[in-house]
Amino acid sequence: MFAKVFLNAKEEKEIQQGFPWVFDNEISHLKYRSDEKNPASEWLNLPLKDAEVADGSLVEVFTKAGGFLGSGILNKKSKITVRLLGNDHADRISEDREKYFEKRVNAHDKDFANAREVRNYFEETVTNQANRLSSMEKVSDTDILEFRLEDLPKRELR
Repeated sequence: MFAKVFLNAKEEKEIQQGFPWVFDNEISHLKYRSDEKNPASEWLNLPLKDAEVADGSLVEVFTKAGGFLGSGILNKKSKITVRLLGNDHADRISEDREKYFEKRVNAHDKDFANAREVRNYFEETVTNQANRLSSMEKVSDTDILEFRLEDLPKRELR
């Protein structure tokens, strides 16, 4: 049985939008077995600072009301306390971790782009915008805040 991380009220919105982490101040409490190897042992409900769940443990994340959000890795020493792995239950991830992650990596479609590629594309767009603005005599706040089609690199993300 995996420890359960319960969020404070209304903290689930970012996770539902795809944010991959849970910060320490978003956590209400952890619920876990006093003896993780004994499914008959009592459940403990403790605040994060008092919980005796080991860093590196696979945990499940829930809304305040008990709705399942996903599973991740716990690190109580970090402000980013749970790094989410996905929206599957922990038992599904742990039954064959290598197979689970291989499936996740291979599941992307033709529109998938890695973060480095996206960052490079954005940086190139900002550079193009800066070059365009430097050639203008008068630059408005609106000019600074918007990208134009001509600022976008002439290539596609892979």
